[in-house]
Formats: sequence, C-alpha cells, structure tokens
Amino acid sequence: MSVRPIIDAGPGLNFLSINKERLLIAILGPFSAPETVQGEVLRKSQQDDRFRAAATVWRKLTTRWIQILPDDTRAGDRGSASQRTPNGRTQETSKGPGRGYGDRARRRGGRVRAFGDDTHG
Repeated sequence: MSVRPIIDAGPGLNFLSINKERLLIAILGPFSAPETVQGEVLRKSQQDDRFRAAATVWRKLTTRWIQILPDDTRAGDRGSASQRTPNGRTQETSKGPGRGYGDRARRRGGRVRAFGDDTHG
C-alpha cells in the first residue's frame, strides 16, 4: 500500500489560488492534508483576496484527490499533526505538515513524503 504525500497549507494555497491544481496533482498524485491544513486553506482564502480561488478548488479536489487526515490525537494509529487544547482549540504540536503522521510511520519502519515550504510567514 502506498502512502499519500502530506501537503502543508502554504503550497496548497499557492498552487490552488492560481488554479494550478493539475500541476500539483501531476507532481504529487493523490495527497493527504491534516484537518488543520484544510482549515487554514479555507480560512485564508476568505481573509485574503490573493487566495480567494483556493477554497473553491480545494472543495472540488476533496475526496478524490485530497484525503483529510484527522487532527484528533485519539485517532489511533494514524498519528497526529495537532492536539486539542483544554478550551477546544487546535494547536500545532510540531513543525511541518503532518509531522505526527510521519513520525508514527517512521517508527513502524515506513516512509511519508511531505510537501511544505520553509518560509516563516
């Protein structure tokens, strides 16, 4: 079974906001994104006109091309990219997209490809 690459919000916003989803899929194939990443893509597309198209494209790709990974730390063997704080908010627990998923896979001897950017901001 092949594991889908995990995408971060930065590349998702950048590719999808300029309608380059076909290029992204040509590079990655079907990919995964943590719930936190999905939320960030949808939120930023509403807040910033530069990313307006990203939400529409994201919704079209979800299910067939994008698999959403749960952020819930109780999600069993799938790992976690974030955790819930006592007040119900989601908090990133590590740097990079789906880090918890990658860490868990490596402990089992597997590999996970992640697609993110290294800029801060």
